[in-house]
Amino acid sequence: MLDDGANLLAAFRDSYFGRRSDFADMGSYESAVNGRGIPDMDIQSLGPESIELLMRRGTSFAWDALHVAVNLPGKPSLLARVSVEPTLMDATMYTGYVTFFSAEFAESMGIGEENDLPGLQVVLASEDCVNPLPD
Repeated sequence: MLDDGANLLAAFRDSYFGRRSDFADMGSYESAVNGRGIPDMDIQSLGPESIELLMRRGTSFAWDALHVAVNLPGKPSLLARVSVEPTLMDATMYTGYVTFFSAEFAESMGIGEENDLPGLQVVLASEDCVNPLPD
């Protein structure tokens, strides 16, 4: 949904309690509202062996959401960043995130820049998700 110029996932916006005025730019606001952890409560061990499963879950969720966005009025160009990285409390355990934002904010969100951050990142564009994933 479009909310005050921001492309937001409606369900995520309804459960987000921050204020737009707390963010310096629209990309940061979209990222905060549209970012969520990848469910991992059913994974027995969140060590390095969980990275592949977390990435698959996050990537398939992102693909499905971007596939829906392809058919939205105005066809907004959206990106999803799927990442898996060590947790802050224990560097031997991993957690995953999916964050959606408008493609126009890619540069300000650090997409395409080299960094030395730990973990793995994949970026999907809505234009690449025209077809649904197979069952």
